Amino acid sequence: MLNLLPKPRAAVPAWRQPLVRWHADEAVCRKIERFGCLWRALAAAKGRVPTRNDFDPVVVPDLLPSLLMIEARCDAGRHRVRLAGTRIAAGMGSDITGYELQNLPREDGARALAAGVDLCLAQHRPIPGEFTLGAEDAARDAHAFAGFRFLAAPLAATRAAPAMALVLVLFVAFDGREVAPQWLGMPTVL
Repeated sequence: MLNLLPKPRAAVPAWRQPLVRWHADEAVCRKIERFGCLWRALAAAKGRVPTRNDFDPVVVPDLLPSLLMIEARCDAGRHRVRLAGTRIAAGMGSDITGYELQNLPREDGARALAAGVDLCLAQHRPIPGEFTLGAEDAARDAHAFAGFRFLAAPLAATRAAPAMALVLVLFVAFDGREVAPQWLGMPTVL
């Protein structure tokens, strides 16, 4: 189930608008808020939407395993994964760098991410969202992760690089805690 939160209405620039906090595990909310604060600080320092070159991964080493860099391609709304963190690879069962989102095993989850990327690029601001597995998935494996929460933050196009989005993806259990999913195995609660 896709859930994109609505755009806040305000007279301030989009990159200064506050992020929405979920009613979920506080550790998940803190990570998403910290990533959003980093993006807003970059935008405020530059006075515009940051570019890929503005983002320094050394600033958030603990979030890197959960980050995706997605290139939004103009041809038929395709989205290409330019870089995927190790926690994302563990959740997908393999490294998805170079894949198109539309070709990933969970089409419904890929659609949720693609919608978040499209919206963040159109509105020039971070977009929080979530994807929840259906009841049939929960019944099949009660120990699996329940879905993921994400924050898609836009990166402006430059002469050398197309528009992209940095997406923080956190896999969550049915009780809202973050988990490190292991393909074909039990998740480890963080």
